[in-house]
Amino acid sequence: MPVPSLLHQQQSLRSLSPPWPGLLLHAPPEQFILGPDGNDSPEPPELRVRNFNQVPDCEDVALLWAQVLKTRVRVEEDSTSGPTEISVASGFVSRSDSDASAEPTEPLEGCFNAATYGLSPSELLREERRVQMVLNGSQAQSLSQHPNALFHRSWMILNRFCLTRSHASLPSLKNLCSRILALCGLKPVTYDCCKNSCICFAGPFANLQSCPECNTPRKNAAGAPQKTFTYIPLIPQLQALYCSLRMCEAMQYRHNYKRNKDTIEDYFDGNQYCELLGTYVTVDGEQKPFKFFADWREIALALSTDGMCPFKRRKNSCWPLILINLNLPPNQRTHLENLVCVGVIPGPKSPKNLGSFLWPLIDELLQLASGVSAVDVSTKQLFSLRAHLLAVFGNIPAITKLLDFVGHNGRFPCRFCLMSAIQGATAGGGTHLYCPLHRKEEPFFDPMKLPARTHQECIEQGLTVLQAQTSNAQSKLATATGVKGVSSLARLPSISIPASFPIDIMHMIFINIIPQLIDIWTGNFNNMDEGKGTYHINPILFKRIGEIVANSGSTIPTSYGCRVPDISAPSHGSATAEAWSIFGGYLGPYVLRKRFRNPKYYQHFVRLIKLVNQITSYEIKRSDIPEIRKGFIRWVKEYENYNPLTDERTILLGRCASNLKISDQLQRKICGYLVQSFGISVFEAKKAIPERVPEWRRLRISQGGDTITARGSQKIRSDARDSSFVRYELLVDKNARHRNAPVDLQPVSQYGQLQHIFQLDLKARSAANPSSKSIPLILALIHKAPVLIENTHEYKVVSYPDGQLKSGKVVDAQTIHADCEFTFPSFT
Repeated sequence: MPVPSLLHQQQSLRSLSPPWPGLLLHAPPEQFILGPDGNDSPEPPELRVRNFNQVPDCEDVALLWAQVLKTRVRVEEDSTSGPTEISVASGFVSRSDSDASAEPTEPLEGCFNAATYGLSPSELLREERRVQMVLNGSQAQSLSQHPNALFHRSWMILNRFCLTRSHASLPSLKNLCSRILALCGLKPVTYDCCKNSCICFAGPFANLQSCPECNTPRKNAAGAPQKTFTYIPLIPQLQALYCSLRMCEAMQYRHNYKRNKDTIEDYFDGNQYCELLGTYVTVDGEQKPFKFFADWREIALALSTDGMCPFKRRKNSCWPLILINLNLPPNQRTHLENLVCVGVIPGPKSPKNLGSFLWPLIDELLQLASGVSAVDVSTKQLFSLRAHLLAVFGNIPAITKLLDFVGHNGRFPCRFCLMSAIQGATAGGGTHLYCPLHRKEEPFFDPMKLPARTHQECIEQGLTVLQAQTSNAQSKLATATGVKGVSSLARLPSISIPASFPIDIMHMIFINIIPQLIDIWTGNFNNMDEGKGTYHINPILFKRIGEIVANSGSTIPTSYGCRVPDISAPSHGSATAEAWSIFGGYLGPYVLRKRFRNPKYYQHFVRLIKLVNQITSYEIKRSDIPEIRKGFIRWVKEYENYNPLTDERTILLGRCASNLKISDQLQRKICGYLVQSFGISVFEAKKAIPERVPEWRRLRISQGGDTITARGSQKIRSDARDSSFVRYELLVDKNARHRNAPVDLQPVSQYGQLQHIFQLDLKARSAANPSSKSIPLILALIHKAPVLIENTHEYKVVSYPDGQLKSGKVVDAQTIHADCEFTFPSFT
């Protein structure tokens, strides 16, 4: 039976019927964990892979992980024929050529017991003894409740007795505790890691003597490691769960859960879990005769990791690795006593290769996929304990590191689809990439039919990048695909990319979108004003809103959550995700009602809160999912329409060598612009204007527009084309002549000659800029030209018959538009 093609099989790698005759990585000697009886667990048999000197076709799935590890570990060339042996960091891998063509056998269902499959004969013979030891553990548990002073006195009495009889002393109490931990398997395992927390020297990096990222030596001059990473074994912690009768009963939730076809209430209602139920488990190329969750005691796990700053100064970060037991009911999973921590990646910096720190965990998860021996106190039997990682949670940077993707600032930043990004400006004058739905040029995307990524494509693209010969070629391939490697988590048979890496609502909504909306409404987002919109909230009013929100904590019961700080304070009062969720769900819709000049912005915010409440409810109807998708698409489109913050129509070109000197006449015109736009006094406007400002010679309309020259800063020849005439658009009050009439602003096109383009920086904490950051304004001085507009014969003609220009006016440079309707003036 031939190995199926990676490109032509429309199923995940873990669901391929033939096994991967590939890679089996044994735990290094320092990782061996002693069983409850004190004996070492038997070493698994060695497998073989074909000769690595000849790189097989990338469609050969059987050698996928062999190729991945070959790109990470130097392999010595071997000119001899026959079977080839390769020493990989954590084990030995070999396979003869004759074994490569062996036909895989189909598993025989019904010929084995899924509860005990994988247990060795010696373990089955010692079953009664192990069960009795676990059942007698309740006495030890009662002893553990006594104070430490009692154990110390008991040790002193026993030590005195040993000295009297045998003239030998007992080991210290601390040493005894360490030996007990080693016997029960909970002894932490220490790995060397980079001084800068780049990588962990485990797995394919175990034999390296320096960090491949920063070239820092692994050890200091004394031969000691520069820094270590402590890993707490997972298997003993899971084995201990079934030693508690209370946990055995609570962990039956997954087995007893009844799937509802009309609603989604838990992870076990999802398509990913249901697909696994019908899939055979394949571990490092060996297909097992049982399917996922064939035994009712199998454990479903989820991994959560993210960088955190444990200290207030926020200079050092660490990355805890936390596993969530999905077998528990949803109201118990995330309780502190039920979380399983397997280690904390030390700081002070974030890891550059997060997968290297997960290598010990992945090795244990592969063992758990096959099964390890454990005792169930509820049935008083020895069984084969299996556990599978189903989901991974984290913010976008953390998931990017885990998946080995380029990230959110790449050409293809999304881990779910192949939507390309476009370039936009930042507050500091730089650029960044983002993915708007509204685009002025190709490629265009239908939000209901985005090109989705698949597991096969991600694996193949990552392997192609790793096989590139040079770093420059790898960089180009990574930019073109958004994938720069193969995730180490892809070794697990239960993981599918990107389905196993869902969106984290906490990071996406509560500490991203809602604070960003607050910054937009207060004018603190990217130093941009509201343009033609009317969504800014008066600073005095918003300060009062922040005080109301902060004072509300005294009257809201603690069962609703934490206190919400003053969101008008700097950094929003260091509000947490929980605080933002309370503000958005309870306080925001009330305190923001009737606070906007246009009610559409409030309605837009309320629609977001309704959508968030739908997706975070305890029960979601399957029939509502299409409407929820349409609701989010509509909200994003309205967001881009209401807040056109990225509509950069002009690009500055050719900075002048000297700054523009502000004359008295130009100062009056700038004062007029500031007074009218920011509502400040003339005195305050004059204080904001320096003596000289940076100046540019020309600008270009983006998206293939014209290049316009500033006539006042650059001379032209008499026979040259005058490209300084522009059309600009201003908001004019149609009811300005009527004293008591409401303000009715309408865009009106005007024409004139561009004289100067300059930059005016509004200082922070000033009358025109109450925010904490300075705001750069790109202004233009334009001399208005009286025009004659003729609409004869259904054709619009704009001309300057007089050829005389009026006095100049200072406007925002972004009001300048590309236009081809006017004729050049005939000056006399």
